[in-house]
Amino acid sequence: MDDETPEMEQLTQDMRSVMAAWVEDPNNTVLKQRYRDLQARYQRLFLEYKRGQRDGLPA
Repeated sequence: MDDETPEMEQLTQDMRSVMAAWVEDPNNTVLKQRYRDLQARYQRLFLEYKRGQRDGLPA
């Protein structure tokens, strides 16, 4: 994806892996929380990245 840093790309892969495990075990609250934590971290990084682009900062 063009709007991702390497760290964000890794988080995307991590989220996919955790989601796949969670789909297999939907009642697993640990996986659910792990996914939510990864998603929140990704969202923070994405907003920082976009803010930096808007402000003309290098990626």
